[in-house]
Amino acid sequence: MKRSTRIMTLVLATLLFAACFIAIPASAAGSASFSAMTYNLKNSNYGFSDVQNLMKAQRPAVLGMQEVTNLQWSSVNSKMKDLGYASVRGNYRGTTKITEGNECNPIFYMTSVFTLQNSGSFWLSDTPTKQSKYSESGYYRIATWAVLKAKSTGDCIIVVNTHLDLNATARFKQEQVLLKQLVAIEKNAPAAKDNLIIMGDLNSGSNTAIFKYITGAAKYNNTSNNITWTRLQSSRLAASSVTNNKWGNYYSNPSTNPTADLDHIIISTRCVTCTKYIVVNDAAGSDHLPIRVTLKLKTA
Repeated sequence: MKRSTRIMTLVLATLLFAACFIAIPASAAGSASFSAMTYNLKNSNYGFSDVQNLMKAQRPAVLGMQEVTNLQWSSVNSKMKDLGYASVRGNYRGTTKITEGNECNPIFYMTSVFTLQNSGSFWLSDTPTKQSKYSESGYYRIATWAVLKAKSTGDCIIVVNTHLDLNATARFKQEQVLLKQLVAIEKNAPAAKDNLIIMGDLNSGSNTAIFKYITGAAKYNNTSNNITWTRLQSSRLAASSVTNNKWGNYYSNPSTNPTADLDHIIISTRCVTCTKYIVVNDAAGSDHLPIRVTLKLKTA
């Protein structure tokens, strides 16, 4: 082998070796993609090992759970911590009595990907700073939020996780509170403006007017969304690729045949793109299949 050939081979080998250590992690935000998931745990689900195995398989960078009771919280949080997640629990939506809906909507994030900048929770009512509910609502309802900063790029995102009411009158009022609070959070986190992710069990199907009201695609009760206008969109509709989509993720039996699409991830398409949308075929003891998306922040 000629000396020049040996030198070129050595240079290429050195570059290849270095590339193994400077590769951008696939879950980082900004110039690379990151994954987000919403999952209704179900308040009677105590299969925590199954939940941990689900998260091991999916590894979302950001996760929103619903129906996590005070009896479940310690075990769920411990399992997630073992997998490299930190959490924003937020408030419990009810009282200590399980019959009054003592559940939280926590947000988990991978500490290798994000750092927490700010967080909080609010009640979905006319008095969002204190425990309260609309008269039509069967339970107290809350939303938990977090401002997260990507370690790889410095980009910030706003994540809101919620569980809306079964009663349509209450649900519509709750949607309006949710959107107004989202705008307020944006004002206090200008670096994250329009980097929005809303996730949770919204108890509405994609084709209903009450769901489309959130994205500004339809009026509800002759009312237009003049709060966030049309900048929000369902990640399912925005996605370049949709997998395991049977227009649903809630089921009775079997889990391979969903009967309704109640869980959603909504994004601001001004600054966020969705490349993949997946209905995960593993309920891990719940009656809801998780929704997992791959998102990317638009660069200037």
